[in-house]
Amino acid sequence: MHFGLAPSRLPKSIQDAIQVTVSLGFKYLWVDALCIIQDSAEDKARELPTMAAIYRHSALTIIAASASACTKGFLRPPEPPQFFVEPFKVPVNTENGQKASLLLGYREYYKSGWDPINSRAWTLQERVLSSRSLIFSNSGIIWVCGESHYNPSAPPDAPPPFIVSLNRSIDDDEDYEAAIREQWLAILGEYTERSLTVLGDKLPAISALAAEVAQRTNWTYLAGLWEENLFFDLHWKYTKTNEPSCPLKTQKAKDAGYIAPSWSRINVAEGLTRDTEDERNDRQAFHFRILDCQVELADNSDFQFGPVKDGFLEVEGKVIDLAWKLDDSPEWVDSDLVLLDDSLPEQTYIVGEGTLDPLDKEIPADARIKCLGMSTIQLGNQRIAPIEGLMILSTGLDGNFRRVGFCRITAPSVFDDAAKGIFRIV
Repeated sequence: MHFGLAPSRLPKSIQDAIQVTVSLGFKYLWVDALCIIQDSAEDKARELPTMAAIYRHSALTIIAASASACTKGFLRPPEPPQFFVEPFKVPVNTENGQKASLLLGYREYYKSGWDPINSRAWTLQERVLSSRSLIFSNSGIIWVCGESHYNPSAPPDAPPPFIVSLNRSIDDDEDYEAAIREQWLAILGEYTERSLTVLGDKLPAISALAAEVAQRTNWTYLAGLWEENLFFDLHWKYTKTNEPSCPLKTQKAKDAGYIAPSWSRINVAEGLTRDTEDERNDRQAFHFRILDCQVELADNSDFQFGPVKDGFLEVEGKVIDLAWKLDDSPEWVDSDLVLLDDSLPEQTYIVGEGTLDPLDKEIPADARIKCLGMSTIQLGNQRIAPIEGLMILSTGLDGNFRRVGFCRITAPSVFDDAAKGIFRIV
């Protein structure tokens, strides 16, 4: 016995995708919303590990970029074109002496902000992993594959519509793993700008991308970071947008519960994070060693790229306790805190700055922040190399600490008398 489903009962975007599939001569269509039981954690856990292969081996990915919801559809005329140079007329004389005019203009390049799909976290990996994509944008239809791109709505010399990709060819003279790492960091940078309806999906929504990177490099995944690059991966900071200083987690982020350990940038459920990779070649460890790092997968899963329920980082390094005050810098400056050395009774010195991660609650004004030095970094021709590291506070349980931010100590002499210690960060 065979059963069917009337297409008219499906959301408009799925109806449109069926129409495109038939028109192009394909017999099969994968739709996540239909092929994965959405309210079944068991089915999601079974299908999640296969998503990288599905995207990578699909003949074509249809991207409904212009649809703000699955009920809206995407087969409709494009919006009027946007221009860098608005069209203008240039009078000319023809060969037979008649007057005519040329209409000249220069269209804008494609901007990802024009399409709703580019603000959604779940959709990033399907675009990045797919070998061929047909994108139904508000500006028109765009073709993107590993070898080329074509956007008839943009000028001929326009760059690719999307910069972030895992399909970029790696030259023979490039360091393969360094190139993959660069691509991964670019992906994370874009990913953390995107929104999730269910914040608990922060790890699952990028799991296919992580699985692909692991397949190419054989690296070990640790809740958004990589064991083989862990020293550098720990160097990330939250980038405040229009949030006030001492950023607090939204109620939505609190309700999401546990997402990842505090040392993972994936733990920032809402808001942009960025690495400090710009200066990686000039970064040296500062009395800092990673002793151990582990994560515990959720629901007894063996899919290492999925959700986690616990994790810890054990390190050895120098720590100093500093006073602090809120920084009144403009919103485009990342730092939230001014870090203060008040060890001398007659004088308090500013010794650095700190950027807070979104917090569950405010740090008490009389609390002292532990600054764990991780690395020294040479900035230009500065004579004194600043020290960068983590800001941590005690959890109050079993001697554990949690990361609360990232710091740069511009007066490194404050570490001269600091003793080494071992710290477990959860």
